[in-house]
Amino acid sequence: MLTFRMKIKIFVVYLNFLMKNAHLILTSI
Repeated sequence: MLTFRMKIKIFVVYLNFLMKNAHLILTSI
């Protein structure tokens, strides 16, 4: 099972991934 700390770490990584993709999408338009 994932601990609470692990979930937060995964969530932060996922947010960073989304932010990078959003930046690439905005710059590619």
